Amino acid sequence: MHVAAQQSALARLRRLAATRTMIQQLGLAEADYRGREFRDHPRELKGCNDLLSVTQPEAIVAIHRAYLQAGAHIITTNTFNANAISLAEYGLADRVRPGVSSAGS
Repeated sequence: MHVAAQQSALARLRRLAATRTMIQQLGLAEADYRGREFRDHPRELKGCNDLLSVTQPEAIVAIHRAYLQAGAHIITTNTFNANAISLAEYGLADRVRPGVSSAGS
C-alpha cells in the first residue's frame, strides 16, 4: 500500500473512531435492543450493546464491514460486557454461559 493510501485509510479509521461508537450512531430504540427474543423482558434493555449481537446481528455485521472498508485489518467482537456482572444491570445475568464471548465473532 502506498503512503498516500495508508494515510487515507488511517484518516477514515480515525473518523470512525471519533464518533465514539458506531452503535450509538444507529439511533436504536428500546424495541431494537429487545428484538423478538426479548420483547417481553421485564427490564429496560436500551444501552445493552452486547445484546445487539443477538437481536440486531445485521447491524453489528454492518459496523464490522465499515471498519474493514475503512482499512482496518483487525476487528473485535461485540461482547465486551457479556458477563454476569455487567448483564445483571439489565436482568440478563442468567443468560451468560461459558463461551458467550464467541457469540459476536
